[in-house]
Amino acid sequence: MNPLRSLALPPIFRISAVLSGSRPATKTTGARYFSRYGALHAQPIDSPPAGDNANSTSGKPASRPQSQEELTLEEYADKKGQLWTNPDGTAIETSGVEVEDIDLPKPDPEASKYFMLLQEEEESLWKHNMGIDKQQFQQLQKRVLHVHRTVNMTRKGKQQSMYALVVVGTGEGVAGYGEAKGDEVADAVRKATARAIRSLRFIPRYDNRTVYHDLQHKFKATHISLFARPPGFGKRVNPYLYEICQVAGIQDLAGKVRGSRNPMNVIKAMFEALGTQRTPEDIAVSRGKKLVDVHSVYYGGQP
Repeated sequence: MNPLRSLALPPIFRISAVLSGSRPATKTTGARYFSRYGALHAQPIDSPPAGDNANSTSGKPASRPQSQEELTLEEYADKKGQLWTNPDGTAIETSGVEVEDIDLPKPDPEASKYFMLLQEEEESLWKHNMGIDKQQFQQLQKRVLHVHRTVNMTRKGKQQSMYALVVVGTGEGVAGYGEAKGDEVADAVRKATARAIRSLRFIPRYDNRTVYHDLQHKFKATHISLFARPPGFGKRVNPYLYEICQVAGIQDLAGKVRGSRNPMNVIKAMFEALGTQRTPEDIAVSRGKKLVDVHSVYYGGQP
């Protein structure tokens, strides 16, 4: 039986098999055939033959002429007679090559209008989701204080999700917290951040550094105590309270957490405690008195 007929290969491969001087098996697959004999004449159609001889099987690629991208800046400018410019339109100085100026493409007004509409739509969507502009969002201080996995048992089985608690603030007396769930941690953090931004509130600070007076507050099983301290004392509090002080702009504070130290309860207790402060204005209104700035009236504002 003729082995060439059993292979049923194209003529070029039949010739290659005969030239190789070996007899392949009748059931040799294409992959095994190429691994045994190799593609002797397989070359791209548009590529020049390898080496000087077109039938050479050395496999060395032929040398190609230098393309336009491989030329240097001076060579290309000298060849094309064009001026290379920066993005702002200024010319790039070349080493002694005289080139001609070219006309820069003019901006399309319709494309610019479309780009402006897309930008406005993105900003409006951002403001709708977050409640503030993107520039304002970048100025906020954000802290992810707690993340854990939750499981909800339903008739379809266990439905897992991620829980995140985030606090945000300006560092100058405005802070808020938010909590949310999501399929992934990133989704939960994004939702919690948006809720924290919507819940931003003003936090009174004495001398823009500490609380006005000592505070005692209870939230569920968490008891929290906060104490005003002099300048330079620092923040000696629970780690979660420390992060809240950072985003709220409180510099000097001492605190103690008793009972449950669940991070969710501790954070909520801290915000509720800061909201129960009584400022001098509140005390003056409740007593029917007039509030006088002693520092400015009696001391003339001098330290």
